[in-house]
Amino acid sequence: MLADLGQEYPLHLTVISNNVNFYRKYIKPALPSSRYIEWNSATFDYLLRQQHIALIPAQHNEYTVCKSDNRVVTALRAGLAVVADPVPSYVPYGEVIQIGSMEAGLRHYLADPSKRIADAAQGQARVLHSGQAQRIVAQWIEVCGF
Repeated sequence: MLADLGQEYPLHLTVISNNVNFYRKYIKPALPSSRYIEWNSATFDYLLRQQHIALIPAQHNEYTVCKSDNRVVTALRAGLAVVADPVPSYVPYGEVIQIGSMEAGLRHYLADPSKRIADAAQGQARVLHSGQAQRIVAQWIEVCGF
């Protein structure tokens, strides 16, 4: 899907992860305009803020049904627009993110950058004023041992 959209829009995918083998096997061959960056707590926030859209895929299973909203909140806090597969905890953000078809959501933001920018700004304001961001920051501080 990303390779096809890359024929219509200038796309570059940045994968911030701890699984370089998955990236090399599945993503790099399909999307040459991509890069892999090893996840690191010291650089993650900076790198995330350099992006425009967060893609948050999730397969429907017993784990994702009870998944928290941390990924959406983290992306919105950083000022990104969000395109996500449907997960129950993401539904409350439906006014400011694209939930459902990854292709349709991504296409929507690529075709209308003003909508992407507006949703990102509204989403960021929402999480910054909700206390959600502070909850996630506290969890990251605890995990990273700061």
